[in-house]
Amino acid sequence: MKKKPMVARRKTKRRINKRTIAIISFIAIMLGIIIISVLYQNTPQKISVDEYFTFSQATATEYNIVDNYIQITRIYFNITAVGGDANEVFVEPLQGAVPAEDWPYFDILSQGNVTAVEVAYTSAVTYSLNQKEPYGWPVYFRIISVEATGDVTINVTKY
Repeated sequence: MKKKPMVARRKTKRRINKRTIAIISFIAIMLGIIIISVLYQNTPQKISVDEYFTFSQATATEYNIVDNYIQITRIYFNITAVGGDANEVFVEPLQGAVPAEDWPYFDILSQGNVTAVEVAYTSAVTYSLNQKEPYGWPVYFRIISVEATGDVTINVTKY
């Protein structure tokens, strides 16, 4: 058996090493580009609820007055999308007990259209009649939509 010359083996070995280094370098560069693009990807920030919606005509439609306190069990108010069309809008009450399946939900609120919202509490939201704020009794909600998310205070002025 004849042995191959040492020179031929070295060239083959060097060619494999150069090719391997080139492939590994290419993979490393591509991974670097992917990581940098993911890190600097711009995700749109949601607009605040106060900028995107307006609220009006908050009224306690069901309530009891007991010992100088008002116990609100149903509230009505209007919501208007002023920043553009609002999609998949949830109105989450932050006071009283309201099961999640009973939260008001709207597929779309068209810009400029006034939409009625009614919330029925399973446990009353109670306020003193003597301590009415200058703009009414504050009732707290979280508005969740594709375009805007945040907490809002709606003042009940009528009952």
